[in-house]
Amino acid sequence: MVDLARYDIVSCVVTGHVADGVLVRLTTGEDGLVERDSVEEAPPGPEHRPPVGTTIPAVVLGTRDGRIRLGGRPGYVALVREVDDPEAILGAWARVRAADEAYAEARGELFDSPDAAAVLRWALNQAADSPQVAFALRALRDAPAELQLDLAEELRRLSADERHGYRVRQVLAGAGRAVPDSLGSD
Repeated sequence: MVDLARYDIVSCVVTGHVADGVLVRLTTGEDGLVERDSVEEAPPGPEHRPPVGTTIPAVVLGTRDGRIRLGGRPGYVALVREVDDPEAILGAWARVRAADEAYAEARGELFDSPDAAAVLRWALNQAADSPQVAFALRALRDAPAELQLDLAEELRRLSADERHGYRVRQVLAGAGRAVPDSLGSD
C-alpha cells in the first residue's frame, strides 16, 4: 500500500458504482471509495455519480475496511488545494460548528427556562460596557418574541446608549420583527 496522508489530493479513475458511493482506482494502483455524500456538491444520487472510466481528483480522508476513503466534491478538493494546512483549518471549522451547535442547544435551554427573563434582565442591567450586556443582546437576537417583550424596558434603556442601540435593533430585526417606535432611537 502506498503511503498516503490525510488531505493528500490524488487522481483516480472511476471503476464502479456501489450503494456507498463510487469505486475508484488511484493512479498508484490502490483501490478506494469516494463516499456517496462526498461525490458532488449536489444531493447524492446515481445521477450525480461520474461515469465509469472518468478520471477525477479526490482528497484522502482515511481508510475503512482496508479501502482508502476519499472525498470528491469539487469544492472540497479546491479548498484543500487552496489552504496551507487543511487539517488545521478544517479542524478549526469543525470546532466552530460544534461550538455553534452547543451554543444553539444551550440558548434553547435558556429560552425554555421559566427563569430566562430574570437572568437576561440581570445581564442587561450590568454596566453598559460589561460583556454580559453584549452577550445577552447576542442571545436575544434569536429569542422568542414574548421573551423580548418581557425585556422591553431594558431594551428601551439600552437603545438610547450609542454602544448598544444598533444591537438592540438587531435583536428585533434579526427575528424579522419591526423595531417598535416605543423603543426609541439613538
